[in-house]
Amino acid sequence: MDIAGLSSSLASAKLTSQSNILVAKQVLNQQEQQGQNAVALINTSAPDPGNGNGKLINSYA
Repeated sequence: MDIAGLSSSLASAKLTSQSNILVAKQVLNQQEQQGQNAVALINTSAPDPGNGNGKLINSYA
């Protein structure tokens, strides 16, 4: 393989790896956002624990 062919091949491989990195970053950002949304949903759906007076069992603990 001559220098031009090798250079072209390496440039293509570099472009592919950069593209893969960008896709991976985008997926990671999306998963992070979904995780934050899930935590927010859990936090907003949790019942108010109150002060605990008059309760024998906290069924949400």
